[in-house]
Amino acid sequence: MSVHFLLHTPLAHMTGLLLLAAALGGLIGWERERHDHPAGLRTHILVCVGAALITLVDKNSPGVGGRIAAQIVTGVGFLGAGTIIRAGQGLAVRGLTTAASVWAIAGVGIAVGYGGLSAQVAAVATLIILFTLTTVNHFEDALLRRRRRQKLSVIFAAACDPLANVQRILEMLKAREIKARDFQMQKMGDSEVARFWLHLPHEVSRDTVDQLLSGNKDIVHYDWDE
Repeated sequence: MSVHFLLHTPLAHMTGLLLLAAALGGLIGWERERHDHPAGLRTHILVCVGAALITLVDKNSPGVGGRIAAQIVTGVGFLGAGTIIRAGQGLAVRGLTTAASVWAIAGVGIAVGYGGLSAQVAAVATLIILFTLTTVNHFEDALLRRRRRQKLSVIFAAACDPLANVQRILEMLKAREIKARDFQMQKMGDSEVARFWLHLPHEVSRDTVDQLLSGNKDIVHYDWDE
């Protein structure tokens, strides 16, 4: 049996597709791993190879007609949900992008499993996914930077210590990774007004800050300046 024959057997062809799936899954997984996301290198490789394997078996099983491969999307959806976590007393949700990358890499695995042109499209899709994860966020930050910079005015009761309250607010904001770029104090009658310039992370909304301030009895009123 010649080496040339072995390289062109169905087993060799399927092995090549599984190795391609491992490489493509590893490429996305490495990007997630570098940034310490919940699903990293091993998870993406296993999902991509598993999806390719199931598709290969499905494609080569008479009478199945794609029914096995169709279950991959549902199964990976539950796996992706496991990468979504809540941070800071449930006020912020993290891991949605990683969950989406796990789901997308399963699609890459399915395409690889079908082989031929689909496998080539899978390689192109992987590059698009990688570009989205590594580059699009920089454009997103640039486009949303001004919108995410919010001005907040807080009026404190006359009998309270405004500086102590400001310090408490800054500590709470820092715990939620909300950056206060600057603040100013101004007298208004018997009360003090503090104005904050906040930079909200993408996963944090004004509602998060509202919840932080609502429990402070020394705050008479607060308002977001448009």
